[in-house]
Amino acid sequence: MVKIYMKYIALFFTFFLICNASTITFGQVVNHSNDFEQISLKPEARFMKVHVDYMKKQDPLWLQINDLKNTRDNLINQLDTITIYGVSLPSLRKTHTYSPAGDRIYTFIEKLDNDQWYPYKQETSTFDQEGNRLTWQIDIFQDGAFINYQNTTSTYTTNHNMLTFTEEFWVDGQWLKSFHGGYTYNTAGRVVAFLTEIWINNDWANYSYELYTYDENDNMLAAYGQLWTGGQWVNNIQFTYTYDNNSNMLTSISELWGGGSWIGNYKESYSYDMANNIISYTGQYWEPGANLWINDINYTYNYNAFDYLETSLLQVWNNGDWENNEQSQYTYGSFGSMESALIESWVGGTWENKSLTQSNYDEFGNGKNVSYYAWSGDSWVLNLDGPLPLTYNYNSKSEYFNGSYLLAHYTSLPVGLEDVAASDQPQMVCQPNPAHDNTTISLTIPQETTVQLSLYSIDGTKLMTIADRTFTKGKQHVQFTTNTLAAGLYFVNYLTLKENITYKLIIN
Repeated sequence: MVKIYMKYIALFFTFFLICNASTITFGQVVNHSNDFEQISLKPEARFMKVHVDYMKKQDPLWLQINDLKNTRDNLINQLDTITIYGVSLPSLRKTHTYSPAGDRIYTFIEKLDNDQWYPYKQETSTFDQEGNRLTWQIDIFQDGAFINYQNTTSTYTTNHNMLTFTEEFWVDGQWLKSFHGGYTYNTAGRVVAFLTEIWINNDWANYSYELYTYDENDNMLAAYGQLWTGGQWVNNIQFTYTYDNNSNMLTSISELWGGGSWIGNYKESYSYDMANNIISYTGQYWEPGANLWINDINYTYNYNAFDYLETSLLQVWNNGDWENNEQSQYTYGSFGSMESALIESWVGGTWENKSLTQSNYDEFGNGKNVSYYAWSGDSWVLNLDGPLPLTYNYNSKSEYFNGSYLLAHYTSLPVGLEDVAASDQPQMVCQPNPAHDNTTISLTIPQETTVQLSLYSIDGTKLMTIADRTFTKGKQHVQFTTNTLAAGLYFVNYLTLKENITYKLIIN
């Protein structure tokens, strides 16, 4: 069982593209999945998470996306609405709202049921002036209204590294503490210690403790994990790493604690080309009886002229020899965006199609749609759920979903918003948003004009005229009562002879 478990841990780095790590990592925001039920909030999901995040750099696919830089400076393309269609998973539609600084402050999620979209969940976040997420709350829709579900609050260091987080759940009309974590950093901003606690009997109790060490080049040398058992800290797992002169990881060895000593568990070895690209990976498990590392799996990688991963080959060790198991082929478009990922399986001495992920992009490098095909008979079909990686904003941002097909739409946020506010373009903001009983529509009018403000449903049906009159130049405010509206997503439309602006309004 240990061998099988660690084998899949080793496979994680290659299959990160198809994995959906939903827990919050230190100093980062959550990766989004299809369903709040898939969000892992258990303490064990965070155990050794710092190590897991560190090892992501050993994934060629993850590395090439996260090393890309934005190629434009005047606009930031933000994900506005995304629709994910599932086969066995639920089909969801997510609509995002951003602050003027570009932080995602609200997500309204609908679920498809009998060809109709219904409110399902909402996520609300707050940020400080530095862009650190301070709170993240999930509400679920029940009996015609949103109710509290889960809340996370975080604090940060002056260098924007997450210092603490606390998770709470809504139970019997009140927030109950559940899980707490705290990080310690060195002067380089690397995590050197991580303590987690769980809420038991109205008090915090130890759960896990991790220690990390680094060399002078900030390469992680060792990671140690302990669990609180029987009133004391007990060793659980440790990792040690070696590197070449270019800080490329050569080996990673995990050991488990048993019988009062460390016992070999799994070893990962890497080799590189002259461009420091990973060209091979070998995983081995420890055989205590033979006192040897035994071959388990092997990957070989090839890259194109731009150092993007082009092919990978997975082989497994069987009867003293490497046997083909699976191979992947990748193609790319503008801005390095991945257009296709073809996976083939070795069956009866030949390669057979297994899955195909295809993505299409607009001229700004935003993924418009992603499809996951499975091979059935002699054709590709959309009859299974699989990984749907989405990249956008000139391939500088990425999010991961699961389903069979997704559609994405975007909004552009100008960089240097103070210039926009001073321009001759009209501005419209609704506050509060989401709204419950009422909201204030704040307008910035560049010159006196007649404005019609209207409210539309998500399907484009005009519901009412909010205002239809002449507004003078400058800042104007319109009060709007919302307590008679059903919870959901609406659009406020600003219409003049020259301008037509639409603003999203959430009612909860």
